[in-house]
Amino acid sequence: MTDNEFNRISEQYIDIVYRSAINICKNKSDAEDAVQHTFLQLLKSDIDFDNDDHIRRWLIRVA
Repeated sequence: MTDNEFNRISEQYIDIVYRSAINICKNKSDAEDAVQHTFLQLLKSDIDFDNDDHIRRWLIRVA
C-alpha cells in the first residue's frame, strides 16, 4: 500500500471507524485506541481490496 493510498483511506474512513469504535467501546479513549490500532493493522496488511466497500467493511470489522 502506498502512502497516498493509506492517506486517502484514512481520511475517507476515520469518522466511520471512530463511530463504530465508540459504539462498541462506549469510552472515548478506548475508541481512539481502537481507531489507531485499526489503521496500524491496515498499514501492516497486505490485503488486496476489491473496492471501497471492501475496505470499509474490513476497517469496521477490525475496529
